[in-house]
Amino acid sequence: MKKKAIIGVLLVITAMMTYAGMAQPLHYALAENSYVKIQTVQAIFQPTEIARVDGNVLVSSNNTNGDDIHPKIVYGSGKILITYEQHISAFEVTTPIVFSEDNGTTWTLAYEIGPGLSGSGLLQSPDLCYCPDIDYFFYDSVDPVNESYNLKISRFPANLSVTNIPVYQVSGSGATDHYSAAVTWVSDIIVTPYVCDEPDYSLWKCPGLGYWQGENFDHPPNIGGFYYDGQSVLHTAPADYMEAATGSERMYMVMQTDNGSTGTSMISFKATVTNLSLLLTPGGGPGGMDMYADIEIWPWQRHFKAANGVLDAREPDISASGTNVVIVYMSNDT
Repeated sequence: MKKKAIIGVLLVITAMMTYAGMAQPLHYALAENSYVKIQTVQAIFQPTEIARVDGNVLVSSNNTNGDDIHPKIVYGSGKILITYEQHISAFEVTTPIVFSEDNGTTWTLAYEIGPGLSGSGLLQSPDLCYCPDIDYFFYDSVDPVNESYNLKISRFPANLSVTNIPVYQVSGSGATDHYSAAVTWVSDIIVTPYVCDEPDYSLWKCPGLGYWQGENFDHPPNIGGFYYDGQSVLHTAPADYMEAATGSERMYMVMQTDNGSTGTSMISFKATVTNLSLLLTPGGGPGGMDMYADIEIWPWQRHFKAANGVLDAREPDISASGTNVVIVYMSNDT
C-alpha cells in the first residue's frame, strides 16, 4: 500500500534546507509529517585487539563491560564485513562495522554508527549487504523508540576509501516503534525492509519497505518508493526478524509472523523481480498500487508451516545466489 512519499525537512549536519518531494499520483497516501535527516560518520580504521579462544577469533574486543550481540556478516570485494549491536550501557547501543582482508585472521574497526543528531541512543537490528553492480556496501538499522528518524541507511565504497560516510535517518508519518530491519539491493538501489507499528491503520509490527538510490538517497523514478504491507494478500503482521536477499532474477524477504491465538509463529516469504523495467513500472496493481515494487502485492508470497498448521517456526534467515535461494529457520515442531 502506498504510504510514505518523503515530504518534509532535510537537515544536513546542522544546516537546514527544503526537501521537495516529487508529485505523486492520487492513490499515494502523501505523508505530511515525514522526516529525513543526515549525519556524517567518520572512518576509524583501528585494528581491534585480537583474542583467540580455542581457535576462535574474538572480533568485538573493545567492549569488555558490555554486550555485543546480533552480528551480521557479509562478503564482498575481497573483504569480510561484520556489524553488530554494541551495548555499551542501558542508554547507549551503537553498531560498529569491522572488516577483515585476511579471511578473518585480523579485524579492523572501519566505522561506528551511533544515534546521530537525533536519536534515543539505542540502535538495533543492523544489517549489511554487498552490491556488486556498483561495488558498494549498504547498511541499515533501526532506532526502536525514537519519536522520528527511526530507520538509518548508509552506503559506502567497498574499498573503504572514504573517511566520512553519510547516514540518512528516515521515518514516515504515523510510523512508530520500529523493531527490526534488513537491507538488500537491486542494481544501484538500496532496498530496506523493516518492521514498525502503523497505528493510523491499526497495524502492529507491520512490514514496511523503502527504495533509495544515489548519493542523495532519493526514491527511484516513477514508483512510490516507501510502502507498508496492508495485509490484503498475505497475513504477515505481527512480524519480526526481517531478512532479505537478492538473486539474479528475484529479490526476496522473509520474516517471522506470530499467531497470538496459538502462541506459535510461522515464516512469511515474499519475492519480486529484479528487472528494473518491471520493478520501476508504476501502477498495474489493485487500486493503482505498484505491481512489482509495493511490498503488499509482491508477485510471490506464501507462508512456511506444517500441513497441520502448528509448526512453530522462528527467526528466519535467507540467502540467494543466481536463481537459487535458501531459507533457514528455527523450529519447535514436536
